[in-house]
Amino acid sequence: MVDTNSGKAGVSRRGLGRLSLATAAIAGTIGTSAQGHSNTVNNNDRLSADDRLDIIELHARYSWAYDCSDPEEAAATFTEDAVIDAFGAEAARGRAGIADLIRTLYGSERGDLDWQHHNGHFIFDGNGDACTVYNYWSLLKGNAATVEYSVRSFGYYRSECVKVDGEWLIARRSIDRWNRDKLPWK
Repeated sequence: MVDTNSGKAGVSRRGLGRLSLATAAIAGTIGTSAQGHSNTVNNNDRLSADDRLDIIELHARYSWAYDCSDPEEAAATFTEDAVIDAFGAEAARGRAGIADLIRTLYGSERGDLDWQHHNGHFIFDGNGDACTVYNYWSLLKGNAATVEYSVRSFGYYRSECVKVDGEWLIARRSIDRWNRDKLPWK
């Protein structure tokens, strides 16, 4: 197999992801468990494997840009009129507002600490044009000078994603603290 990104023989991460999703689909493990129950919120109009990978990469691009001090690039993962709700209240509106929010958090919360956002356990509800994505997030913090590292916080995102000119973007994101007492989509 040839990695289309580099032209070299081998398997790219995206190719490996597609192969894993395709293998799971053939085995019947995507969307239905052994008992026949749906693993997703709404199984009527499924997202393709490519769309799922693109949305997971969208979340990763946001986190990398945020953690590597590029608020404009992080904001570019959102639609022009996107909204961020943080812990039950609107925190930012529009790309400029989102970039400003991130810059403010750099000064008031992060300071000299290094941050790393980690995303996982994605649940998709939607189709090839729009979907809601639920996923875990955790925020690690560290100080290289003192060699101190810990978990700062964790919770889940509820991201309303839309496809704009063939590209997935976040139209609305809710940032919520972890709640062990209920599934966020119920």
